[in-house]
Amino acid sequence: MTLALFEAFGIEAEYMIVDSDSLNIKSSTENVLRAQNNGDLEDEVEVGEVSWSNELVSHVIEIKGNGPKKDLPKLEKDFHQSLLKINQHLENEKAQLLPTAMHPWMNPYKETKLWPHGSKEIYEAYNRIFNCQGHGWSNLQSVHINLPWKNDEEFGRLHAAVRLVLPLIPGMAASSPIVENHLTSRPDNRLLFYHENQKAVPSITGAVIPEAIFTLQGYQDLLKRIFRDIAPHDPDKILQHQWLNSRGAINKFDLQAIEIRLMDIQECPHMDFAIIHFVVAFLKAMVSEKWIDLRSQKMFSEGDLRRVYDAQNSYLPVVDGKHYLQAMGIDKQRMPLRNLMDYLLNQLSSEIPKEYHSALEIIMKDGHLSQRLRKTILDKDLQDLKPLYSLLGNHLKDNVPYQKM
Repeated sequence: MTLALFEAFGIEAEYMIVDSDSLNIKSSTENVLRAQNNGDLEDEVEVGEVSWSNELVSHVIEIKGNGPKKDLPKLEKDFHQSLLKINQHLENEKAQLLPTAMHPWMNPYKETKLWPHGSKEIYEAYNRIFNCQGHGWSNLQSVHINLPWKNDEEFGRLHAAVRLVLPLIPGMAASSPIVENHLTSRPDNRLLFYHENQKAVPSITGAVIPEAIFTLQGYQDLLKRIFRDIAPHDPDKILQHQWLNSRGAINKFDLQAIEIRLMDIQECPHMDFAIIHFVVAFLKAMVSEKWIDLRSQKMFSEGDLRRVYDAQNSYLPVVDGKHYLQAMGIDKQRMPLRNLMDYLLNQLSSEIPKEYHSALEIIMKDGHLSQRLRKTILDKDLQDLKPLYSLLGNHLKDNVPYQKM
């Protein structure tokens, strides 16, 4: 099925499984998939309008729409129902799902267990080349947004818009402030590890912000370069597929879609889908040339956009760049990210369903989830993070935003 721009969406969300008492990670994905599939193990199990599947490590499970979906609010409800069903399966072994993009005290060098079934040769190849014991491999949960295109022209328009929207996503969606029990100076540690996890072959991740490529042939040429660079490490061509590309957005030729990968998973599906709606509305505005034309959008280099992106991984982020702000209709050199987000929400509100406005206003007023968690930790001088993350587990079950403990 060939879909036009914004006709439907593919959403994927990853969750970690933890012990219900200790909240330590628990390698129970296999048990969940077997329980839902009458004891048989399949890498992917369909459950109504969604599918459940394994990931690289045995304590992470992915939920995704089983095909492109047009009704995002309904898909949110389907995701939540699946989370409740997975938790029911996990009750039998005293385990549960936990949100946020990184487990706050996991030691991946001691606790990582790679998925041992199905496409395990892919995981084994990644592990051999890059050592998947680190945080950037085995301790990360994200949301992926897949956006369709139907031809070369639509791909170019969409990719131009995606490149401009990508730098601001972490400023809304960061949810990984803690690494091994340490509250760091950065709100999105998942992305810091993401930048580094394949540095043995730098072209795989590139500058995270994709290059200024606006044709499908140009993208094929990029993949050829990545495959050439990995070849000395991958003589059997196990990894030489389109998914090897690890930029913050990648093109998926088989699905005719661009996948956005820079969004940390939130405390509940309602917040995930609120941000998804914001991103989609932002992209629609860019594709429609609301503020600047397509030719001007194509002029931004990945270096320029990477500088904007890097500046957002801060607790007081500022957007610095006259041309970048002009791309959103703002005639200023610098602007605090929160002010820019307020402006954008006002500009885009008519394209976002009203049921998500209050969730987005929480982010605009109190900050993304990392900022809200940091404030709780500092205000209460929390030394033990277990009660806070136990509470987040309840927010996931109840599908309600976290504001402050």
